[in-house]
Amino acid sequence: QAEFANVLVLNKTDLVGPEELDKLTGMFKKLNPGARIVQSQFGVVDPKCILNTKTFDLKSASMMPGWKHELKGVQHKPETEEYGVSSFVYRMDRPFHPDRLEQALSS
Repeated sequence: QAEFANVLVLNKTDLVGPEELDKLTGMFKKLNPGARIVQSQFGVVDPKCILNTKTFDLKSASMMPGWKHELKGVQHKPETEEYGVSSFVYRMDRPFHPDRLEQALSS
């Protein structure tokens, strides 16, 4: 997604130092040199920065190397291995208890 986006929002930038922020920004610039990078704290982003930017160009997007490789079925190194990016989905019928979650995450 980061490779294909026209605007990348880096949130919680107040929680990292300048060196870490530069490293992260550099990683995203490598992934997507043409994307505009917007830094934010507490999710505060001017809507004009992300909505109706008129920056998407299908022709340019279809020429991106990652996109071409995916369409051709060329094997790539997963983001989890290359960049250490991972995610998970939490699904339950009952919501989790916030205090117990915080305790589990901090241990």
